[in-house]
Amino acid sequence: MHNALKIAILISGRGSNMQKLVEAAATNNVEVVLVAADKDAEGIKWAGKYGLTTSIFKAAEFGGRHPGQETALANAIIASDADFIFLAGYMAILSEDFVQKFSNKIINIHPSLLPKYKGLNTHRRALENADTMHGATVHVVTAALDDGPILLQGVVPIKKDDNEDSLAKRTLTVEHIIYPEVLSALSTKVLEIRDGLPKWDKSALSRLLDQYPNLSIGN
Repeated sequence: MHNALKIAILISGRGSNMQKLVEAAATNNVEVVLVAADKDAEGIKWAGKYGLTTSIFKAAEFGGRHPGQETALANAIIASDADFIFLAGYMAILSEDFVQKFSNKIINIHPSLLPKYKGLNTHRRALENADTMHGATVHVVTAALDDGPILLQGVVPIKKDDNEDSLAKRTLTVEHIIYPEVLSALSTKVLEIRDGLPKWDKSALSRLLDQYPNLSIGN
């Protein structure tokens, strides 16, 4: 593809967000140059059947995660010539060295309205705190856990009869909207990351928010 945006996707499980990114890539000027996992992830099988380049980097096979596994993973990403790295359920915490190596090039999706509920069990914590709103956030990765500039958020109202499973399912539906939208925006340059900060084209952002009233850029 001519001047295509090249992305690597990192997964640890079935990779439902990875699948949505791959589908979005097919309708945008985006090339998925690598799908990598840190274990025998189910999503690797799907990506292989789709014809994508895949690799598995198990920490035990590289003398541990730091620096062995991360070094091997980083080398594969560099060799793929990826412009961005999208984390799609990649459960390993990236080291500061890895994040700095790909500064402002790593994108993550997290199932909460950051800065609320960094880390795990986000749906349970939202319910335990009797929140009325939950959601998901796409952000630039920094060395701090689930931190970094927000690119796009999707809000999910919490219902009175919600449990963890029902809330997780509705949140995942929103994730499957906002992650492809961020990829599309980066590929068309209506969203750029300059000096670590997101810069949206205001007209394009306005159209997106009109189309999806439950989305925001976190402010």
